[in-house]
Amino acid sequence: MKRPQLSTALRAILDDSAPNEPAYADEPRAAASITPRYWLRVRRRRGDPERAACDELERVHALELGYLLREAARLRAAVEPGGRRWRWLVGRPGTLGAWRRAFREALRLVADERCATSRDLDELCRRCLAADVADWPPSRTLFDASLALAPHELGRLACAGAALAAGDFDGARRIAARELDPRLPPREEGAFWAALACSEEASGRLEAALECHATALERFGEQADSATTKLDARSFVAAHLLYLALALGRREHAARAAAELATLTARRDFDARAFELHARDLQCATSERRAEQSFGVHPNVQRDYLRFTTGPVVHVRRVAVALC
Repeated sequence: MKRPQLSTALRAILDDSAPNEPAYADEPRAAASITPRYWLRVRRRRGDPERAACDELERVHALELGYLLREAARLRAAVEPGGRRWRWLVGRPGTLGAWRRAFREALRLVADERCATSRDLDELCRRCLAADVADWPPSRTLFDASLALAPHELGRLACAGAALAAGDFDGARRIAARELDPRLPPREEGAFWAALACSEEASGRLEAALECHATALERFGEQADSATTKLDARSFVAAHLLYLALALGRREHAARAAAELATLTARRDFDARAFELHARDLQCATSERRAEQSFGVHPNVQRDYLRFTTGPVVHVRRVAVALC
């Protein structure tokens, strides 16, 4: 799939998006994004001269509660079956004890200020007070609530990761495609291209996934790279690109991914443990797909493919260096 075809596919995803799904607003237009299900308002009297102060108080409480619900979603995702695999998209959670203290304090302040909250938000917060994190609402629900209160790009990226973890590949695809709409302001495109690639790969659209991973790697290369999360994302994307390129016989893409992996593994801050987890995921996916005979291996790269996907994890690095 070439670049013009990729753009056409992206437009098709955007046109295909469900009309009743919330369109997440940009941060400056946060108030417009509050859905009927999750909202918080300060009770005010008619003719109250302090309208601006009430509006600011609402904004502050909504931002704080939205942030805490986003952290709750990360904590919840960590105990979900697919949460560990998609942690690089969802984000690493903080400590449960610190979150509980901050959440209870935020709810106390909301009550002290006599804020009105929706019934759905009340129920959501009540369930988050349960002792067992597994009894909380699903991470996707928590992310949706946090975005309704406090729209944030990282929250939308994490929401795509939560959809992937829940097996909602079409949902993840739509979330990522919306963020890549050319009419929107520039964003962290690399991570959203990676999320789109993963949803395509999980849905069995391997050619589209290959091109999306290649675009994600290109976008990561154009951005400053200082965060550990971004480095983790780059190693994930490079590993998947190499895997798909070898499986589909795309030598040019395989060489690009291998060069990236060779560079990343030489870095001091490279997370070898995270990379090994990515490689194991690929080995499992390979075994399942080979058993289902859903795709073959190009004969010209069969040896490299088998070394990459069936040997010990340490062979992944050796294959990357050999292909450069």
